[in-house]
Amino acid sequence: MKDLPVAPKQFRKEIEGLRVLCIMLIMTYHIWVGKVSGGIDIFLVLTGYFAMVSLQQQIERQRTFSIHQIILRSITSLWPPALTVAMMTVVLMYMFYPMSQWSTVLQHMLASVLYVENWHLIEEATNYLAFDGSASPFQHYWSIAIQFQYTLIMPVIVGIVLYISHLCRWPFRKMLTIILTIGMVISFAYATYLIGVKPEEAYFHFGSRLWELLVGAIAAMLIPVIRLTKEASSIFSWIGIWLVIATGVLVPETWLFPGIGALMPVFGALLFIVGSHRHKSAIKSFFSSDILVWFSQYVYGMFLIHWPLLITYQLLWETTDVPIIHGILIMVVSFLLAMLLRFVISEGFVNWIKTLSTRALYATLIFLLSVTVCTNVAFSQYVEHVKEDEKEIVDALEEIVVEQVEEVEPTPVYADYPGAQALTHEHIFANDGVPLIPSLLHVRSDVPSISKDQTCNSKTGKVVKCTFGSTAPDAQSIALIGGSHSGHWFPALEALSKELNFSITTYIHDGCRFTNDDFDGQMTKACLDWNGNVIADLKSSTPSLVFTTATLNKHPQIPAGYLAQWRALEGITTIFAVTDNPRMAMDIPTCLDRNKDNIAACHMAKEDVLPAQLPWHTTPNIPDNVIFTNMSDAFCDETTCYSVAGNMILYRDDNHITATYARTIAPYLRAPLEEALKQVKKVSQQETPA
Repeated sequence: MKDLPVAPKQFRKEIEGLRVLCIMLIMTYHIWVGKVSGGIDIFLVLTGYFAMVSLQQQIERQRTFSIHQIILRSITSLWPPALTVAMMTVVLMYMFYPMSQWSTVLQHMLASVLYVENWHLIEEATNYLAFDGSASPFQHYWSIAIQFQYTLIMPVIVGIVLYISHLCRWPFRKMLTIILTIGMVISFAYATYLIGVKPEEAYFHFGSRLWELLVGAIAAMLIPVIRLTKEASSIFSWIGIWLVIATGVLVPETWLFPGIGALMPVFGALLFIVGSHRHKSAIKSFFSSDILVWFSQYVYGMFLIHWPLLITYQLLWETTDVPIIHGILIMVVSFLLAMLLRFVISEGFVNWIKTLSTRALYATLIFLLSVTVCTNVAFSQYVEHVKEDEKEIVDALEEIVVEQVEEVEPTPVYADYPGAQALTHEHIFANDGVPLIPSLLHVRSDVPSISKDQTCNSKTGKVVKCTFGSTAPDAQSIALIGGSHSGHWFPALEALSKELNFSITTYIHDGCRFTNDDFDGQMTKACLDWNGNVIADLKSSTPSLVFTTATLNKHPQIPAGYLAQWRALEGITTIFAVTDNPRMAMDIPTCLDRNKDNIAACHMAKEDVLPAQLPWHTTPNIPDNVIFTNMSDAFCDETTCYSVAGNMILYRDDNHITATYARTIAPYLRAPLEEALKQVKKVSQQETPA
């Protein structure tokens, strides 16, 4: 069988012009629009195209190729500029970023220089408590990571196909094209599937992005046999460019990438690559112009630089709305820095390391990687050191015992870290001049112990249970149920479990609530399925109490979905429902970092975050099996809801309590919880036959 001809290796000026169009679309949409432009999808197509053309040429010349040399070439061309920008971004972090974001940024930096940022973003997106809502200045490295992973995998596939084709005397390029086409179809089907079940993973997943790279690779295989007339070539090229430009305008946000939404830019790029291959046309001449070809050499640098500049701008100006003149300035600065980056790194350093022997080259790359990792580790160790110091402080805190004495004026008690007790007890005060805990370096990771490894948190409709606390035979049982706003009460319950002799069984589903209502689409199908399964489980396990939240934000009444779940447990168990904590209007760690000398700027008026009346006073038809407890005093006084109390930071974002502060709520929670357990025990003893 006659094999396909080899794609000629040629410098295609018009594709360089297409790259310029892509970077301008990417920056424009990142800075002003906030939507997907399709530019990165096209970059992936071009990566697949050029990589396959290069592989074919090597095989044609040498009848084989070196995977080692391909990977090394990719590292030496992509990595030094990316590493340089990464180090510059760390400097920006140190100078301008809130300390509360340092740990997160450093994690992204390490993942980026190791070409695994896409997987790190997937892990972060699926870990509800790890996501702090702020965009990483390294987030754009995910596409570079995918390109590098493709560079690792594709030569291996081509090598296997080449070996089999030689062994079986089959036409290599035809066989490879068939395999690539099958892989493309499977990858696209996987992307479509993943968007439906795990959209937070689909955007960054290598498997769901592979089809875009394979489209480019298949184009490289088939271009030599595609024959178009001059008129058809021109039409293909024009349609392709218009599809590329129109993607961000026409593709609805509901068409999630990289599935059906990516078809328009990918197909547009494919039409342009094929249409502009042989014949000259006006559109090809424009994109082949000397100015665009000259500009294209700075595209990679601009892609690397513009994103950290934009994120830093948004952080300093505290806005995502960028004025036209400021956005243009970001573009210009990105271009100028890209020129400097190419002159110093790509044309200077990279050209120098290409002159080195293989051994010296490896030594240089290992040295650079070591410096990067050591810098990252040094910063990270500093953060960990601060955490350890805080842990010693927390572990050494003497418990403040509030005696129930009949005194008109109890003796004032002063402590370094009274936490919530500075709000809940009028005679307890915090000492002045004491550093806040958890520190701003540590505050975002100050989560309950049940949330650190995620093994006790459900992400599907399946019930996941973990049990803690007292193991005594006569211990009562409490089921802690809901999402993260139930889970962050765990430290307070754990502190009371031995004293009050109860066990804690957690039923936690991140991003969910204990409800049968989807709240206008806010709750996922997995969340609602989980809620149904939890009810079924509780009917068989029957805990003494169900601990959950009773209220939501400033809602004046208890949500109907909450009532429905409580009603489903009437006659089975008792609900201990507490007020939800206030949700603040700003990210508290960031606010405190910017207002170190004016902490009050981060407090909120109580009337702005809590309803005027307790919702159970205004809600009809409440089931009889509910005991309500108002915990607002642990967060607010009569007029103000606090961001800091008792020298402790209350929130690790804008709405989740720090685990350190939650522990100090335990003394205030003790009395109502003990009374509820006594009531339940008394009822149980009365119902038990003698």
